[in-house]
Amino acid sequence: MKQYSKEDREYISNGHYLIEGVEYMSIWTYKNKKSVGENSTQMNASEARIFSSMGLNCKSTKPDFGNFSQIYIYRVEDLDDYYL
Repeated sequence: MKQYSKEDREYISNGHYLIEGVEYMSIWTYKNKKSVGENSTQMNASEARIFSSMGLNCKSTKPDFGNFSQIYIYRVEDLDDYYL
């Protein structure tokens, strides 16, 4: 799986990408932009496991900062379906 980063042309902002015409966001970025849900590392990790069990499409990214070597981004459409 390709790991996207801020050096890629698909990069919009931290945790936000446009890949092949589809908008993707990390859970953290999505919650910040939409002001929804508890936005903690523990809660976001738990929700990422739920998304994995649901088989949601995700991509790997290198975060702009922080202690993680990789984070996953999800289709904004799928995040809207889950959170809104």
